[in-house]
Amino acid sequence: MIPTVRRILTEVKPQTKKVVIIALTGLIYSAAYARLILILKDLSEGFERGQQNKVADVAILAFSLALIVAVSRYFHIYLMNYLAEIIANSYRTRLQQKFMNLSLSFHSNFAAGAGGLLSRILNDIRVIQDGLRMLADFFREPLLAILLLGNLFYLNWRLTFSILILLPIVLVFLRQISRSLRKYVLFGQENLDRVTSTIKESLDGIRIIQSFNLEHEMHQRLKNQTDQYIENSTKGAFSHRNYGSRN
Repeated sequence: MIPTVRRILTEVKPQTKKVVIIALTGLIYSAAYARLILILKDLSEGFERGQQNKVADVAILAFSLALIVAVSRYFHIYLMNYLAEIIANSYRTRLQQKFMNLSLSFHSNFAAGAGGLLSRILNDIRVIQDGLRMLADFFREPLLAILLLGNLFYLNWRLTFSILILLPIVLVFLRQISRSLRKYVLFGQENLDRVTSTIKESLDGIRIIQSFNLEHEMHQRLKNQTDQYIENSTKGAFSHRNYGSRN
């Protein structure tokens, strides 16, 4: 896991300027959003008390903060998606070159065939893209969580403290759930490789399939593989339900 993260970070390094902007816009978004929530509380209280001058001032401030939130969030997400696409495209081109330079024996012996390699190019790269998009959350969510927690203490510190007492129990439960899911990830990828391979085989050999009336066999083969993929994908959810019932 750690070597994979290091390789991805190596890809990110040439895009340092974009990462800095992503971090800054994420921090600005978190600070403005947390402050906006408290401003809205003041705005509500101003309406209730009939303080028109205060309402006008707070409304202008709230509008300004909302504008900052919208603009910072737009650039934050846009640049993160753009960065993820750049890195994903780099991996796609390098994987294609890698596959073309591999020996014919490798391609002949690869279990899922060309469809499996195609699945790796498309689906594994998508996983990397999703992971890179989580980088945006790394810059945004911790500060936002701290500031929102500060808001909660400011509004009602007793209730907030009571909630925090239960937090370790929730974290332990979530950790157990994440562990139960890991073993299904590899199975799901292998099933998806077979599904992609069958679809590619169906398209590449369409003339032969139609000539020998093999449409039903190919359809049934794909159906069995997709059923297996769905079964493995949903086992995690069932394990969660069973785990919850045991506790």
